[in-house]
Amino acid sequence: LKHTLFKADDMIWVPLVNLEMQPLNRHETGQMVDSILGEIHSRESFVNTVFQYSGGIPLLVEETIAQWIRGNALKMRNYVWMFNPQQLDQGYLPGDIGGMMRKKIDSLGPESKELLSHLSAIFKTARLGELMHISGLGSARAIELLNDLAGDQLVIVENRKSDLVYRIANPFLKSLVYESIPKDKRIQLHQKIIEFGMSRDQELGPGEIAWHYLKMERFDDAFHCYHKEGLQRFENSEMDESIRALNLALDSSCGQTQTTIASIELTLAEAYHSSGRTIEAGKLWARLYTNRNELKELQLDPIFHQYAMFKLDNGQFDEAEEILNEAENWFANSEDYRSRQIEIETVRLNLMRKKGDLNKAQEYMNSKLKEYGRIHVTGLALAGFY
Repeated sequence: LKHTLFKADDMIWVPLVNLEMQPLNRHETGQMVDSILGEIHSRESFVNTVFQYSGGIPLLVEETIAQWIRGNALKMRNYVWMFNPQQLDQGYLPGDIGGMMRKKIDSLGPESKELLSHLSAIFKTARLGELMHISGLGSARAIELLNDLAGDQLVIVENRKSDLVYRIANPFLKSLVYESIPKDKRIQLHQKIIEFGMSRDQELGPGEIAWHYLKMERFDDAFHCYHKEGLQRFENSEMDESIRALNLALDSSCGQTQTTIASIELTLAEAYHSSGRTIEAGKLWARLYTNRNELKELQLDPIFHQYAMFKLDNGQFDEAEEILNEAENWFANSEDYRSRQIEIETVRLNLMRKKGDLNKAQEYMNSKLKEYGRIHVTGLALAGFY
């Protein structure tokens, strides 16, 4: 092949050079973002998102940023760029880039195209064994095809824990490939992935299984998986991940009972509170408290205690006292009245102290000590009296 170059009056024939640019790494992507935009709010988070969407391909970095500006996901305010990820359209491909990618996919051989479609149905990354199971390819052939796809910059190969994993280069391409798969075949792919993940000691996490169920429109199964993941993350004190999973469970909770949904909201409120997001926690406690008469099957102690504390911390003393009075009436006829009252009475002591009623608080404390004995000392210590 030859390429024609014009210089002055002469026509010069030179060999066509096939320039293959390697994708940028995350740091280099950040440098390119800086050169295009200058100052941007929450730079590191933005660079990570650009890198995720573009795969580090320079042309896609530029086109991605340009599209976000056109789509109002990226706006300048007071000379600083502000990014709103809620405005993103993951399926969008800039016209020229989309055409180039489609041509590149169409130029692939049948096996490569099939393997790329299988990879598009993976949650994030896939190991070789998983792709072999889905595609039916042998090890040597699968590796050969994956290396070819990586050479075409359609697949990224990463070394993770001494094991190679594979993913499609960027979300634009992944969406383009995935949407080209007939719906019935997509469902079969997701089912195969779940079966493989739950066998051969290759267990998938509940969140990943839930994602596949959503793609198969099995919303009830997705709900239970996200719920399970949220509870596991909560127990492991991974609050941000717990919040993400529990919100996804609520998003797919159509058909669940009110009590089931309320139990998730209660855990979610505690996760918000533990991660310092007290406003979100307060909104959930408020809704649960309002609906308490419909939730009698649920253990409501945390709702009364946490919501009263929320009101107390925000200086809403009258509202806090109203909640405490309601809690005492609510527990009055229960068999374990004393143990259930400890947290409520601790909040009441805190309320008296914050209002400056120290003498009243001391009298209240002494009366409870006489009534319950030493069992109440733990609760009083929480209120700061010991």
